[in-house]
Amino acid sequence: MTTHFTRIGLLVLVLAMGISAFAQDTPSTSSDDALLRQYNTIDAVELVQTETTTQLIIRSTLSDGCDFPVIIDSQRQGTIWFIDVYRDVPLSVMCPMMVQTDEQTIDAEVLYEYQAQADGTSGSVDLIVVNDRVFHIERAQMEGMGENAQVPMMLSDWYVSPVSVIRMEAELAEDSMNLIVPWVPLSGCEGPLVSRVRPVTHSENAAYEVILYQAIPTDPLSEDCPPAPQLLTPFEQVIAVDHDPLESATFTWETTTLHYMQQFVDGYPFDATWLRNPVTIEPEGITAIVAESYPPQVFLTVEWQHGGPCPARYYEVLDQRNGNDVTVTITEVLAEDTACGRALLPMSISIPLGAFEDGIGTITVNGVEADS
Repeated sequence: MTTHFTRIGLLVLVLAMGISAFAQDTPSTSSDDALLRQYNTIDAVELVQTETTTQLIIRSTLSDGCDFPVIIDSQRQGTIWFIDVYRDVPLSVMCPMMVQTDEQTIDAEVLYEYQAQADGTSGSVDLIVVNDRVFHIERAQMEGMGENAQVPMMLSDWYVSPVSVIRMEAELAEDSMNLIVPWVPLSGCEGPLVSRVRPVTHSENAAYEVILYQAIPTDPLSEDCPPAPQLLTPFEQVIAVDHDPLESATFTWETTTLHYMQQFVDGYPFDATWLRNPVTIEPEGITAIVAESYPPQVFLTVEWQHGGPCPARYYEVLDQRNGNDVTVTITEVLAEDTACGRALLPMSISIPLGAFEDGIGTITVNGVEADS
């Protein structure tokens, strides 16, 4: 691994590189206009039913004293109702160091809607996810009531049970894409899987936060939850992503980040059969640059050769962490019937690995450990 301690000029150059090999024309955003999305800390959620209305009262805490409006976005996905409560705060604003409380009331008639699901089943909403809190809906059992009957309901606070993500892959569909996520549970207590992608608003390029966990009624750390089962085959979750496949994107789940890097020339054959091939990397093609900052910021550049030009191809760069050790997997995804040129062309990517307060450990790219 080639390590350079640079001056400020080199750091600026590296930051400008970003993901240079896959750069796109995107509108620039000045620092004065940049927004940071701050999600409220949810304190309590109350369900109020009357003869004429059904509402949710959401009580939360704000992290500072800025007087920016609280925004609520909600979306039903299957039997889960997602509610995001947040503020978009300009990065250029210095907020007073004080704590504020907030209370919002929203219509909850969606809880009575009985919808057919993608798997062929039907059902009502049974989970409400408000930011990082999960609430299960307990419905009164009453005979002779129809599917959309307004029966009495009660909310119970459920637990978030973490899972382990094995990897992430992109799967293209017409005008959109799916994120394929193999995963295994970390607890023996069973519960429905909560999965979604949420846009990261303050990113210069398209970026998404991947949310994946199980919702369970029991504390996963308690003795009431047995150890996780030993699975030979992980579960696989398919998450629909409202993203244009002709634009590159980044998907991040805790210690795993997937960089989707498109290289299409004239659109893409969304109905193609895609062939996945790992890229061959030589040790001398891996360069890490450590910027003079605290904590040290590390940027990775990987170079190789590929056949081309090739009109129907994209790359997946999977960045996985184990402590301070970094494992990167670069995969070429090629449409089966695409006609590629025979020339060997140079290819390179540059990705920021972020800060390593205790120093970076090993860097492995497609099974090749970088020289230290």
